Amino acid sequence: MAFLGIPMLFYDRTLGKKDFNFHPHKLIVDGKSEILADPNILTSHSVITHISKGFPYPHAVGTKLVDFHMSVLKRSLPQAHCFTYTEYVQKNKHEVLQILEAVTNLHPNLWTRIVYKTGITTKATARKWGDIVKLGIYGVTNLESGWIIPNPVSILFHGTIDTSKTNVNDAYLLSGPDMYRYINGYQEELNEIYDYLKRVLDWNLPEVMNCHIIPVVYMRFIVENYNKDALDELVVAYLKFISKEDLVRVVAKERLDNNDFKKLISEKSEAKQKILNCISENFTSFSKTVFYDIEDANCFTQYDLLKGGGLYIHPWAIDNKLNDVSKAFIFLRKCYSLVRDQLQEEI
Repeated sequence: MAFLGIPMLFYDRTLGKKDFNFHPHKLIVDGKSEILADPNILTSHSVITHISKGFPYPHAVGTKLVDFHMSVLKRSLPQAHCFTYTEYVQKNKHEVLQILEAVTNLHPNLWTRIVYKTGITTKATARKWGDIVKLGIYGVTNLESGWIIPNPVSILFHGTIDTSKTNVNDAYLLSGPDMYRYINGYQEELNEIYDYLKRVLDWNLPEVMNCHIIPVVYMRFIVENYNKDALDELVVAYLKFISKEDLVRVVAKERLDNNDFKKLISEKSEAKQKILNCISENFTSFSKTVFYDIEDANCFTQYDLLKGGGLYIHPWAIDNKLNDVSKAFIFLRKCYSLVRDQLQEEI
């Protein structure tokens, strides 16, 4: 997404000990991870406490962790439009405060966490807007500590602030591995709050606001430039396999000549074997860029990109429907798992 120049918001309010997807307290490079900061500290407050000997980019003890991660990202992807959640709420501070006051008047129970200057978080409850004002809102009215903006409200910002500024009725949010799963749990609450904001704020919000949550977790057809030919080969092999599979269905449905059916089955099997061979021959590279498991903290990152020679996205993955791209990845990941298991058995 960043490579394509699509605006990306980086949420900097996570804890390393709980964020099993992005591991903010770590440096991930060359397929390995090292702890840089305390995983118990809110990412926005974390500073580097350990220096990596394996990564040459300057990172001194005491440097803000978010600044380090974002600076390398922007240096490795200069065309990217990336910003942190803190930067977003600061840029829209006036509108954010209006929404937060209105939401608090409706549902003060949404506020559940505060962060201290040390970066340690704790649970808390609020009864009224005055409670929020007194302690301060972290990142908005207080840059060191205060209440942490509730997650449902953060999502609501994009369906109110962003859309009112652009005068549109539809917002498209690209979801990582989690958001598209938990969003349904907020739907009723978000609808209620939106209707309330529409009444109390003079923003001329549309009667109906459509928020489309687009899961892009399977958009993985990207490698370093040096491995372009391998990815091209993999996509060609997959498309050939799919074409054979479609023909098999047609022949089976129409009950055509049995010899033709056997021949197609054989060709389909050969096409799948080409996929397996391609993955096997490029296993190490594919394991970091295409088929990585995000929880393992060993995937390709901006730190690898800074040391490497650029990225290549296969055109097929951009030109085709997301559903088809996701379907392709899910099938190819199963093939990858099969190859991985076979390689482990050989060791």
